[in-house]
Amino acid sequence: MMVQDFWLAIATKSLCWIPLQLPWWLPWWKILAALGGSVLVTAIAFGILVWMEQRHNV
Repeated sequence: MMVQDFWLAIATKSLCWIPLQLPWWLPWWKILAALGGSVLVTAIAFGILVWMEQRHNV
């Protein structure tokens, strides 16, 4: 199993699980914005790391 698949599985399980644990009155758009922002930052950081690693190996 690839690392990306592993993290994707964890992320999807977490996203499905989070709404069940949170109270119904929380503002969903704020939570989604925070999640989206952190996912975006993580993806960019991961992309930079992979790019640096590939450049280093050449």
